[in-house]
Amino acid sequence: VGAVAAAGGAVVAIAVGRFCLQVAGVLRTRRLDAVEGPLAHLAAGVVFLAQAAAVGFAALAGAVDERQGAGAFALLLVVGWAAGVILGHLGKLLSLSAWTGWPPGPRPKQVALYPRRLWEAEAAAFAAGVELLAVSVLARSEPLGYAGAGLVVASAAAALAGAVTTVLRARAGRLDRSPARD
Repeated sequence: VGAVAAAGGAVVAIAVGRFCLQVAGVLRTRRLDAVEGPLAHLAAGVVFLAQAAAVGFAALAGAVDERQGAGAFALLLVVGWAAGVILGHLGKLLSLSAWTGWPPGPRPKQVALYPRRLWEAEAAAFAAGVELLAVSVLARSEPLGYAGAGLVVASAAAALAGAVTTVLRARAGRLDRSPARD
């Protein structure tokens, strides 16, 4: 099982490395005014994938306790990568949905519906929280775990605030355009 797991880990590491090279190439050729929530989550997710691979290899090699390694691996992979990428796209998809559902006539720019700074803060809190949670598992540190969990909860609150802001902005814009009622 150890050789199979190591081979699987090597394939994942190669795939992640190739993906990182591709993202770096895109970033070099495209001009970005700001790193928005989805890209910040994607970048953090790639780091979490690489960390998960490193923790997995360390656990296989016996450098860290297998149970702690498995816990940190699962946290980095499932929460850091998978949930992070989904959560990171929530704000953009919600504003895009409001924008595409706009009534006929002039539409606002999508950026007018998307509270970028709020989603940037959410991404930073999420990344720091997941990182602290993973370290707390490996270090068996309850205070780090509480700090990480607090940051993840703060990121969830920021995501909720961002979603509500988008809905309210879209609703206000639609109400401004609705026909006058007698």
